[in-house]
Amino acid sequence: MKNRIILKFVTIFVLLSITFYLYGNNKDEKTGVISSISKFWGSIFNDENKAKKVMKKNYRSVTVIVRLDNAVVKECILSTSNGKIVDRKNDAKQTTVVFENFDKSNVFINESEFMITLIDRYDMKYEKTFFVNAKGNTDVTIDKSDYVKQSGDWIRHIEKRINE
Repeated sequence: MKNRIILKFVTIFVLLSITFYLYGNNKDEKTGVISSISKFWGSIFNDENKAKKVMKKNYRSVTVIVRLDNAVVKECILSTSNGKIVDRKNDAKQTTVVFENFDKSNVFINESEFMITLIDRYDMKYEKTFFVNAKGNTDVTIDKSDYVKQSGDWIRHIEKRINE
């Protein structure tokens, strides 16, 4: 009996969340503001929608595709190959992180080699250096082979194993 009540509550909650997301996902015509409910519940879909959107645009963008088991991205940093930080996403929790139009001011127009640094919820570090297209989107895949050893990782590995 108790499980049925919980199941009904969860079902209603999920349906209301989807409804609020779909209803609030459109910008207000007068203010151009997206509703806060849509921002909160729609965050799961936003980076995937951004990834689809940047494929059609002509500006420089980078789409990071995370292929790690049970990884929750804590931070994702886009920098030049010599270490100058271009952009940073601190709240990226999805498997796709999009750096949309990162070179608006053409500061990095002469740069073609960039680096992605990804830190997961256990503070494990992954890095990859790659070349960015002069225009359009560049896809970068991060997987286990991009892991960078750090001091204290043995504790992080134990914590990761316990929590999996």
